[in-house]
Amino acid sequence: MSDVRFFGCNLCEAMCGLKVTLDDGHIREVRGDPDDVFAHGHICPKGVALKELHEDPDRLRVPMRRGPRGLEEVSWDDALGEAAGRLGEIRARHGRDAVAFYIGNPTVHSHRASLGVQVLAAALRTHNVYNPNSQDSNPRLFACLQVYGDALSVPVPDIDRTDLLIMLGANPVASMGSMWALGDARARLTAVRKRGGRLVLLDPRRTETAAICDEHHFIRPASDAAWLLSMLHVIFTEQLADRDRLGAISTGHRALERAAASFTPERVAPVTGIPAEVTRRIARELCRTPRAAVYGRLGTCQTEFGPLASWLIEALNVVSGHFDREGGVMFPLAAADVATLARLLLPLGSAGSPSSSMRCRRRPWRRRWRLPVRDRFAASSRSREIPCCRRPTVRASVAPSSSSTTWSRSIST
Repeated sequence: MSDVRFFGCNLCEAMCGLKVTLDDGHIREVRGDPDDVFAHGHICPKGVALKELHEDPDRLRVPMRRGPRGLEEVSWDDALGEAAGRLGEIRARHGRDAVAFYIGNPTVHSHRASLGVQVLAAALRTHNVYNPNSQDSNPRLFACLQVYGDALSVPVPDIDRTDLLIMLGANPVASMGSMWALGDARARLTAVRKRGGRLVLLDPRRTETAAICDEHHFIRPASDAAWLLSMLHVIFTEQLADRDRLGAISTGHRALERAAASFTPERVAPVTGIPAEVTRRIARELCRTPRAAVYGRLGTCQTEFGPLASWLIEALNVVSGHFDREGGVMFPLAAADVATLARLLLPLGSAGSPSSSMRCRRRPWRRRWRLPVRDRFAASSRSREIPCCRRPTVRASVAPSSSSTTWSRSIST
């Protein structure tokens, strides 16, 4: 007897709709749900492979304990009791930070599991908590904390109204838009071109997204920060920024201008592999296009200077005049205020104080930072003030040599 059931894939933030066909209780196939209002039938290979994962003979279905004769099945009460007892012994002997735990995507994308994890975290009181962000997103979250005052205040490109989208180290056609959650990514990206807009990609690899872009530039790995500084150099030196608006919504932009002064496109070109004339043209097009956005993802995060590159992307959107504007980058209006909920549930620690006043223009910004405040680059939207703190002080030199091009850098915060 056949039966069809519908689920949401919980393997990543895209949460694509699944259409699962069962035969006598066994999975026959997993397909994308064409009627899903978000993904419109798209799923990645991981979603299709859920059938193999579910039916894998090595999948754990009951608690197992390793004994003299190998793995043996035990009851849930025995397993949980032993785990709790041994965790208690380890904490008593070595301290609470001797314990670490990892929270995976399926847990994060389950309301019940997410709340349960917070109870466990409160009981363990360890600082060693890891999740998928530890692998690919922490630089972006850190940058948003520095610029907007909250790691969970993450602006995203207004894809359905933008006319120019510049992407660095991103492959949204495959990922559905990491930290963006586009849904039907391919259709929404190609719609930009259909209405006369343009897609520009900087990526060392010829990706699925590169195939649908107007331009694909093979930037050298880990040189994103240098290229972004050269973009800012062009904008400042050619007076392309709206300084009145920039001064009204931000602080620290003059220090940023000084930091970018030495990063001319000609000096940076040997490092990035992007010709100087291409960098200048893209910078001009970015500022002269009323509705444009810059977006970076995995490729900009998983490098030596991932936090700096992520910070510079946020700065570039602000300086070019595309922050908090239609077709630029905007804060999504979520069904629930996740940032407020997180501050209620999570011990934020070095990620910031939960008492920050983020929504009121009338109250002064007060926050005690754990590191010295060197500068501030604050951006405020029409609906709320979004404070921030430290801008990294960057000292860099681009020095070609006879055998290779080196980039000697020193970053202090």
